[in-house]
Amino acid sequence: MSAPFEALIVGGGPAGLSAALLLGRARRRVLLLDSGEQRNRLSDRVGGFLTRDGCPPRGLLRMGRQQLRAYPTLELRDAVEIISAKFCTVGFQLCSRTGEVFLGRKLLIATGVTDSPPPIPGVERFYGRGVFHCPYCDGYEQRDKVIAVYGRSKKTLALALELTGWTSRLCLVSDGAGQLRPAQRRRLAASGIALREERITALKGRGGLPRSSGPASI
Repeated sequence: MSAPFEALIVGGGPAGLSAALLLGRARRRVLLLDSGEQRNRLSDRVGGFLTRDGCPPRGLLRMGRQQLRAYPTLELRDAVEIISAKFCTVGFQLCSRTGEVFLGRKLLIATGVTDSPPPIPGVERFYGRGVFHCPYCDGYEQRDKVIAVYGRSKKTLALALELTGWTSRLCLVSDGAGQLRPAQRRRLAASGIALREERITALKGRGGLPRSSGPASI
């Protein structure tokens, strides 16, 4: 088995690449392991990233990786899914799904978070194209369009009200009886936000966008 790396980085998104860049400039021997399952891989563009606003996610990663090539102490491995990590005599031992073992004195987990779209049949097809989770990431591109806000909790009310800065054509879809009190319902009405409480059975559409007038869903 080869000598342990000074640092192992799990996750090859912007955070993992940034960490590798700094460690490479410090002349540390680093291995970055990437499964290729970045959170924004289904999106068309990166929103709100200074100097890269509107850049395709894959393009951003390509630029980052290209810059890392200048540092000889960095090594990148693609299509590696880590399934376990444990302490060992040299620091940390990682095991991949295919049985590979990696050793490092330090471990940096840069896997980010995983989104959990609502369990509506068809939602995966439109996620990142017509269904979004963050108004600051995708709201500007959906400005002045019809937007359906999905959810049943009080947080959904707050999101619907927040979205009035992007569009006045809003509808809160609660997928059945929600948790809104009469005063909250009146606030929705006063803000011009429609409320629909029918049960949602599926999401349908064409070309990656929901059907009918083509509303975005957040």
